[in-house]
Amino acid sequence: MNELSDLPENRYTKILDRAFHIKNNFIDAGHGCILPKRYRDISEQIKNFDIRTDDVFLCSFPRSGSTWLQEILWLLGNNLDFSKARVIIQQVRNPTLELSALFSDDKNKADWIKDTMKGNSVEFAHSMTSQRFLKTHLPWHLLPDKLKRENSAKIIYTTRNPKDQIVSFYHYCLLAHQMDCSFEDFIDLCLEDKIVYGSPLKHMLPFYDRRNQQNILFIKYEDMKKDLPAIIRQCAKHLEIKRELTNRDIEEICDYVKFEKMEKNSSVNLETIVFRDQEFKTNIDSEQYNKVKFIRKGCVGDWQNYFTSEINEKFDKWIEEQLKSSDMTFDYV
Repeated sequence: MNELSDLPENRYTKILDRAFHIKNNFIDAGHGCILPKRYRDISEQIKNFDIRTDDVFLCSFPRSGSTWLQEILWLLGNNLDFSKARVIIQQVRNPTLELSALFSDDKNKADWIKDTMKGNSVEFAHSMTSQRFLKTHLPWHLLPDKLKRENSAKIIYTTRNPKDQIVSFYHYCLLAHQMDCSFEDFIDLCLEDKIVYGSPLKHMLPFYDRRNQQNILFIKYEDMKKDLPAIIRQCAKHLEIKRELTNRDIEEICDYVKFEKMEKNSSVNLETIVFRDQEFKTNIDSEQYNKVKFIRKGCVGDWQNYFTSEINEKFDKWIEEQLKSSDMTFDYV
């Protein structure tokens, strides 16, 4: 059983309390992972979640291209049904397993989840008809026991260079959680494993170490940017889809998931959830929105616009230490 415990009070928990506007909102979920305290309410449901042999799980640390990739996976598994993808919100077609815990302190978003999912996100995922496409940002040790134990369900893991990842996650937290935190403080939290879901590198390594397991496909965000058609074909092969993809099919998928189209696509850009807070929607100006919007930049190397030489030096040392026992490498530009 995974032990869940309260975080000891220190400088970092004080930053968290201030940043997320609520005291003692996070718990230690083990292995350097912290989660909102409402995770306790669904942790056993997730641990004992029943896995079907045709399930597809997209796993990642936040801001690793998962929204982009999950749209591709869903299309591949649903005979390229672009019409359905346009009208049904992604979180309904491809729900995040632990979503109920992530917005539990925000009534507007919590009500949307409760109303849309007729309960909590785990129960909603359980009730879905097959084939289920599910997403989670939970680390390996918190995945459903049956998913870890059996090799029948498909797992796709996507990762991203941690510098871009953290910049993007910072802006996501500003938008989705209205976080009040400087970038420098956020970096300090990251280096101490005190951001939600913990260290992105510790999150990635258990999946990387299992990348040759038959049911696991390991993908880098940067490779998606370099050659998306090749990644789509890899995914199709991994999912064992019946449709034989033509070059035209690949072109249509690539066109549908172009950054500028995803940015405006209300079924994937989370505006349905994020802007349920009308006061927040009214008060945020266009310049602020362009900085923090959910589908933000989608590029490689944006970290260079935020990292000072001091932050970069600290981050490089942190990366070297976390990857010292691994041959994993990243592209940063």
